[in-house]
Amino acid sequence: MDLVKQKGFAPILIIIVLATVVLGGGYFVYQRYQPTSPSSPYTPPQKTACTLEAKLCPDGTSVGRTGPNCEFSPCPTPEESTSSAETANWKTYTNKEYEYSVQYPSNWKVVEAKPRIGNKPEWAGDILIQEENEVQKVTFFEQNYETYPGKFEIRVLSNPSNLTLEQWSRNYDKIYKLLTLVGETTLGNQTAKQFSIFSYEVPGNSAIASINNQNIYYISFADWDKYNDPNIAVQIGTENHPKIYDQILSTFRFLP
Repeated sequence: MDLVKQKGFAPILIIIVLATVVLGGGYFVYQRYQPTSPSSPYTPPQKTACTLEAKLCPDGTSVGRTGPNCEFSPCPTPEESTSSAETANWKTYTNKEYEYSVQYPSNWKVVEAKPRIGNKPEWAGDILIQEENEVQKVTFFEQNYETYPGKFEIRVLSNPSNLTLEQWSRNYDKIYKLLTLVGETTLGNQTAKQFSIFSYEVPGNSAIASINNQNIYYISFADWDKYNDPNIAVQIGTENHPKIYDQILSTFRFLP
């Protein structure tokens, strides 16, 4: 009797084992090959596009805007000891009427422009050009380079219409087609605009303009290393001038 029962139980056990194997295998296959739901598409972090402006640093280099807040990168740390040693014997030009001062090499000449009398042809650095609202102008140049481009020039222009720098530069460029805005900078710790200047004689010069006491201060100088072929400067003997111009510019101050 027990033997019969055991024989009757064996097929049932085999069926249970086989069913377990089949069901387990089916579940494994289902888990292994079931389609997965598509995941959300990857969205890369949005980057801020900064404007292509440049800021002129005291050492003559330029920095652009960067970072999430599009702030100007810090200017390189100036070599104070070297700069001070090189300018220790420089002279200081001060104009109390138009409230500014600037230092220049002791062996350079200084020419202050005067109102033009009559129609006699004269060098532009000697006369005030009334058509451009010049009220004061001074030119600094090395002894042998009085003619353009071997000079550093400061012009004070009257601004009776109280134009902003943007308005003034647009009006100036409409007439002369010379200025191209490069970016923002400072002049004597005040906001200023930096321009590149085109001229037929020298297609590579810089200008910086700022407003103080409603007058426009416009400083121009050759900038060979950034906008022109430096070989030209070597040919005319002014290859060392860009560095000197940057040093002169760094000493410009508005008087309190």
